[in-house]
Amino acid sequence: MKYFAYGSNMNWDDLDKWCVKKGYDPIDPTSITETGVVKGYRLVFNHYSNSRGGGALNIVKSPADEVCGVLFTLGEEDFKKIKEKEGLAYKPHPINVIWADDRVIGAKTFKAKDSRELFPPTDKYLEIVLAGAEHFNLGEKCLEQIKKAAQQAKTMKS
Repeated sequence: MKYFAYGSNMNWDDLDKWCVKKGYDPIDPTSITETGVVKGYRLVFNHYSNSRGGGALNIVKSPADEVCGVLFTLGEEDFKKIKEKEGLAYKPHPINVIWADDRVIGAKTFKAKDSRELFPPTDKYLEIVLAGAEHFNLGEKCLEQIKKAAQQAKTMKS
């Protein structure tokens, strides 16, 4: 199964720590396929995460935008781990991921319900997401999208 990560699940250390804490084997590190983008969506911090103590990334439809992330090939058991980590608020959502060579791959991501309310992320959560994006060399454009979404959430709450 193809899974597209755009938030904290891009951070391998954070994902491994969660698995260990829950008594699971870590996600298979050979499952990383490639980076890509999903067109027609943008990043927002419109979900409050109790476990993170602040806003968590989500995607919302936005025809002129795109979201960068990492595409994984997961077995059923690893996908169930991701689903549990995402909790009840995030549901599997079908999307098309465009690879660097313009191939389009059908995948699933996780999406919370749309909300107009924004929640600023904690500095720690933002660091986790940015570190994951940097690890996978998503590029300055992608890092700026994450930072812009965080700044919008902080501005809305001030």
